[in-house]
Amino acid sequence: MKVAYLSAEVAPYAKTGGLGDVAGALPGYLRQIGVDCRVFMPRYGTMDPAREFRHHMSVPMGGHALYFVVDEGQHANGTPVYYIEHEELFGSRFGIYGDRFGEFGDNGYRFAAFCRAALEAFQHLDWWPDVIHAHDWHTGPAMAYAAEVFHPRDPRSQAGRVFTIHNQAYQGWQGKSWLDSAGLPWETYHLGGLEHQGTVNLLKAGIQFASRVTTVSPSYANEICTRAGGFGLESTLQYRRDDLIGILNGIDMDEWDPANDEHLRGVSFHAGDLRPKAEAKLALQQEVGLEENGNVCLIGMVTRLVAQKGIELLVGAAETLMARPCQVVVLGSGSSGYENALRELQQRYPGKFSAQIRFDNGLAHRIEAGADAFVMPSNYEPCGLNQMYSLRYGTLPIVRRTGGLADTVADLDEHAEGTGFVFDEFEPWALMQTIDRAFRWFYDNPEGWHWARVRAMSIDNSWTRSAEKYRDVYQWSLM
Repeated sequence: MKVAYLSAEVAPYAKTGGLGDVAGALPGYLRQIGVDCRVFMPRYGTMDPAREFRHHMSVPMGGHALYFVVDEGQHANGTPVYYIEHEELFGSRFGIYGDRFGEFGDNGYRFAAFCRAALEAFQHLDWWPDVIHAHDWHTGPAMAYAAEVFHPRDPRSQAGRVFTIHNQAYQGWQGKSWLDSAGLPWETYHLGGLEHQGTVNLLKAGIQFASRVTTVSPSYANEICTRAGGFGLESTLQYRRDDLIGILNGIDMDEWDPANDEHLRGVSFHAGDLRPKAEAKLALQQEVGLEENGNVCLIGMVTRLVAQKGIELLVGAAETLMARPCQVVVLGSGSSGYENALRELQQRYPGKFSAQIRFDNGLAHRIEAGADAFVMPSNYEPCGLNQMYSLRYGTLPIVRRTGGLADTVADLDEHAEGTGFVFDEFEPWALMQTIDRAFRWFYDNPEGWHWARVRAMSIDNSWTRSAEKYRDVYQWSLM
């Protein structure tokens, strides 16, 4: 089976979050199970991929032609990657969706052009996929083009169409004039197509014109069909419910391996010998300016500092939390309001609260290894990866029961085989109550805490099972 994998982000070339991680990992695992998966992505100005072959092509867009170059390279996992180049739309932009001045105003047109160019590239490469797999609103137009633009006997219109929603909140709203600039017929502008509340909705385009729709966890597949989680598209997803499936993301078990993690600077441990984890904890405390104390419960958090992640719950609970025998380290960047609130907590509670306001992949690994618990109080979380990293490192997660967090963490007080602590209400008091429950296990039941760590580290959250489920969806899309 041949699959064209379209994504605006692919790690390590271009990434802002989980979409890039998935696109950088899943295709490699698909190839391991016999799927000829090939990745198509824009070439941004920040990238410099190795160029093996170059294809020049003219792409029709809204009554005129755009000229693209396709570079062919290879991902470290062996996946062929085709970089779709256009200097004005992508090459001259030093950002994926925007720069320091804000989001680019023509993103709807930019990504529509990428989608059309990727579909046109198939004939220049003489490679015709059985399935086109598109991701998030940026590639929603690819589903519409494949369904509505090409001749019925064209291989692109006959291919299965799979669309994956990574975050329902981002929908790619466009004005009606987008249809003309993108070269899509006005017949697609209706409630059963791209129209939504008087505008064009590119996420809806992906949902409506795909053969099958997936999202990144089973719980999130249910949540986006509700008013609370659908962000206005719940009725559309309810209509497509029989074609919707949630497939939990995986993690790279080699990159995130406490027994062989170069970021831990010589420290290594595994489920059979957790003693070196205490050494990782002391090293982390020293690195981030916390008091060196192996007996205090150290809570970690690595996140984007945005409203989705529940930062206000941690800030709201901080005064009560800091009165407890514990320490907190937060790594992340984002909203200036959240950044300033965390810096203020560090100033108020030196040696107990550490705010590391930046992106630092190495430190993220060391927090996962050195912390005792890891907090993710998200308002919503389609899948989440950090809770799976935490399980892998024996750092018990404290999470809100939503999306992929609900699917991956079992509460220790609710299940004999629990691996963390779960709460429901999106309130600071609910987070604080749950942290107090974690403290009771940590301080009063160290043996139970130890065996919960061992169970957590034994869970298989690799991409292999997810890849097999995607292969099934690809076959399902051809029925």
